[in-house]
Amino acid sequence: MGLNVKPGGSREHVGGERSRGITEREREILKWLKAGKDTWDISTIMRITQRTVHFHVQNLKKKLDVSTRAQAVAVAIERELIDRG
Repeated sequence: MGLNVKPGGSREHVGGERSRGITEREREILKWLKAGKDTWDISTIMRITQRTVHFHVQNLKKKLDVSTRAQAVAVAIERELIDRG
């Protein structure tokens, strides 16, 4: 994994070939998905709207080239974007 610094100083972490810049926010959402949390739970825990959670989940599925949340978690673990534990 590496760290890309974008213009303006924002940062995004990158993993495997198709992961295309998984952000820290997306990584945190993946962690909660792995823990079995649904959109409402994640929005409450992270203090963001459910729409924002949905937005990040959709981006994750696109970046990881998967169709489901479970697949996103599995691919993220396989590419070591999140811990297996």
